[in-house]
Amino acid sequence: IVVAARTGVGKSSLVDRALLLLAQDGVRCSKVSVEDGAEDFASKALSQLSGINTAVFWGATPGPSARDWEGVQRAAGENCDIPCRFTQIQSCALDGVLSQMAIDARAHGCRVIVVDYLQAIAGPSMGSTRESINATLGALIATARTLGVVLILVSQLKRPETGNPFREPTELDLKESGSIEERAQGLVLLWRTSDDATSAKFGVVLGKVAKVKRGPSGQRFAVRRAAGGMLVDVDYREVVEVVDSDSF
Repeated sequence: IVVAARTGVGKSSLVDRALLLLAQDGVRCSKVSVEDGAEDFASKALSQLSGINTAVFWGATPGPSARDWEGVQRAAGENCDIPCRFTQIQSCALDGVLSQMAIDARAHGCRVIVVDYLQAIAGPSMGSTRESINATLGALIATARTLGVVLILVSQLKRPETGNPFREPTELDLKESGSIEERAQGLVLLWRTSDDATSAKFGVVLGKVAKVKRGPSGQRFAVRRAAGGMLVDVDYREVVEVVDSDSF
């Protein structure tokens, strides 16, 4: 399953939220990152579980209140044993990612593994970027099949060089990223609608299930980054009405 979006949209946050929900249901899962560190994942997780803004973990003013810390400690205590692992591969090497996938599956029983993100993995050096990404993608898919795990792969889309920077992406936006759109069992595309903090669209991320192999596609959804920093579901129809009423 591929989750793809442009930089800063919130694809990692959305995937992290999905992992936490799976883990709370008892599904053993892990995230292997070649970008964010453990402190980033932990702050997002604690924000999602407690409703406390992630900014308080990074020296924001005003700092966290005693009530904030009580909420964080309570959330951590209630969820300290959920089966969700995190590992950062600082070298970004493909071999390191594949090895960690094997450790998570065989030693820890993880059934769902997220790799974040494809284009940042230092894979085989081939004739072109597309060929290199294809080789990396092939190795990840083959390893997931061998291990018998669900692979959720985070992929980056390039920001449009011209036109509306908040336009809805399509499968064609993955063309420069190898054969993702062809090999993925499922494809989820995300996009934002505004960078204007005064707009009703600010903080809203729209998504669509662009592809499901042997299943229905086209489902759409929306999330908003709430005051606490966590992602919350919102009514897609209401969001679209707001978006359509504003001019770009």
